[in-house]
Amino acid sequence: MKQTSNSQRLIGFITRNLHNSESRILMCKVCVRPLLEYCAFFLISTRIKDKLRLESVQRRFIFRTLGTDSVLTYNSRCSKLGLDPLWMRRLKLNLIFFFKILNKLSSTSSQAIQYAKASHYDIRNSLSLAKQTYSRSSLYMNYFTCKFSRLWNDLPQTIRMLNSLPLFVRSISAFCSSENALNALAPASVSYSTSEIIGTLNV
Repeated sequence: MKQTSNSQRLIGFITRNLHNSESRILMCKVCVRPLLEYCAFFLISTRIKDKLRLESVQRRFIFRTLGTDSVLTYNSRCSKLGLDPLWMRRLKLNLIFFFKILNKLSSTSSQAIQYAKASHYDIRNSLSLAKQTYSRSSLYMNYFTCKFSRLWNDLPQTIRMLNSLPLFVRSISAFCSSENALNALAPASVSYSTSEIIGTLNV
């Protein structure tokens, strides 16, 4: 991917010319991350190996900044530098985008994304669910609306019922940064390796 090669060159320039961690992180956020996150919702249908290549760019930057002798996991390294794994940022940004469409806060609001009718019965965790579309095509099921309607419905009801965008952004950011996110959105058998997370959540 062209995004990967351009980002790698920028990472090389930053790490060669800046020796202060704070300056490196700032330049990474300003110059590199926008390239890696360009059109995040289109990346849903991108191949897993291409998503892993994008993640490897940030992984390389973190290794060069912290050193290879650290025993921390990739997620812990990201947290130490005030960064998020790219898969986590895509998950957050796409859920925020989905919230905007669902609540008619985006100019791209679509009739394909809307709330499901509430059940007449008092079923636990049944409020503010998104209406899901189904298809036999595996390719279609990876489209943004299909994928994120399922992920949306797996969110805690307290988050789905929020109607304020700033409050939703704060809540979803806190949720995605916690271990509860993987427990809620991914099968229990999935490990915390980046490849399995990306493969299962397809983010």
